[in-house]
Amino acid sequence: MKKNILILCLLFLIPIKVTAIDKKPTIEGNIVYANGYAITIKERKDGLDGATISWNNGSFNVDDSAIIFGGGKPIESYVGSNITMTGGTVSTIYGGGNGTVNTNSDVGTSYITIDGGVVTNAVYGGGQGYSHVDRTSILVSGNAEIPYLIGGGIDGRTDEIIIEAMGSNIKVMQSFNRGTIGNVSAKINGANINYLYTLGDNTDTSVTGKIDDTANIKLDITSGKINNLKLGINDTEIPTDTSKIYITYIDNTIDNIEEKFTNLDLITPTINPILDDVPKTGITKKISFETIILTFILGVFLKIKLTR
Repeated sequence: MKKNILILCLLFLIPIKVTAIDKKPTIEGNIVYANGYAITIKERKDGLDGATISWNNGSFNVDDSAIIFGGGKPIESYVGSNITMTGGTVSTIYGGGNGTVNTNSDVGTSYITIDGGVVTNAVYGGGQGYSHVDRTSILVSGNAEIPYLIGGGIDGRTDEIIIEAMGSNIKVMQSFNRGTIGNVSAKINGANINYLYTLGDNTDTSVTGKIDDTANIKLDITSGKINNLKLGINDTEIPTDTSKIYITYIDNTIDNIEEKFTNLDLITPTINPILDDVPKTGITKKISFETIILTFILGVFLKIKLTR
């Protein structure tokens, strides 16, 4: 009997796997839980500040203080999350869930796509508290305004981070805040970023996160503008070994580069040669002339035939 009671007690400590069809998106105060549903954040039709959160067969309005979680509450775990923002204003977006100090909230793969709108606080690929995201993918384009773009969560763990910034204005971009992360792959091809930290923002005392010892950071900058490229901190310290940080960039995409990177490569963009020797105009004239001659001959032939 004691053994059975012990087993039942342990079962309550095991995270519950909840599928998206079990629980539609919900709102509690200013906190939105997508609960694994694919949601869209868009401009409200009533003209008020905030946004409309919509999903298949449902929607509700939020004010501009809304905090969005792709996952759910503590103990809940989801296979994935998918957040798309096209307009409106919200405070914070998390790809992961809302864990607590000692209660997990997990998401397998999180997708965040931002093509417009305003985020007044931050975008996190991971979650909050004792959270875990296996893989996060963040795509930013358009003309959105984002103060902070952070690959990992505000806490917890994010195993893999993929970021592509094709547009928008970002004040600060960094790999992590607190918690731990694995490999990072980031591509900047159109965004305007004031400060880009390959690790964590060393000017913010709340940043205490770290990257795995075996993990790499790969940063590819092909277009857009980075005003300041910084190394940042790892586990509250500025590292002396940057051999696992790889940066490639095209000239004139970065204004100021901190002199602490060992793998920093300036690359030349590939340009397709212009074939000046191809007589494009001549071809057009030749075809036009031949068409006129053929038309004339055909007209003469038909006239002779009709005369007979």
